[in-house]
Amino acid sequence: MRAVIFCWVGNQGDNVKRRLRSQEVFCRRFCQRNGITVDAVFHDACVGGNVDNRPKLDEMLEHCRRRKSKLDYVVVWKRDGIASKKNETYAVRVVLGRYGILVRSATERESGHEIGDLLERIAVDIGQYEKDKRGREIKAGIRASRRCKQRQRDCGAGSDKA
Repeated sequence: MRAVIFCWVGNQGDNVKRRLRSQEVFCRRFCQRNGITVDAVFHDACVGGNVDNRPKLDEMLEHCRRRKSKLDYVVVWKRDGIASKKNETYAVRVVLGRYGILVRSATERESGHEIGDLLERIAVDIGQYEKDKRGREIKAGIRASRRCKQRQRDCGAGSDKA
């Protein structure tokens, strides 16, 4: 089994480098205890956990995309160790899930390895389902809006002639 370690600090308070190193130590110990080979380590420090401007997160995701057939996990210090907002964390998990890569926490216990993997995949699938459904609903709303505008133009054009 192979993993990427991703360490994240969501604010620029004191001792950012020390906190990132501490997370890496926990993650490396977790990997060692579980027979997981570390493929790469990424440190990310950002304000507020906004995924819009996260070069190290982008770099980690690109690494995972390129090496998806060789990676099993992204190991984080805590389950929410990717972003501060749930929707951003799930968005990243959905992307990793598409690559067949699961997120594992170095500090939080799972109910069992197989059960934890199953629950992780269910969460990723639910997130993807919701995203796809939202996309379909948005497209349907846009189409309905265009039809309504077209009807208004058609009706308006007819009333001008009278």
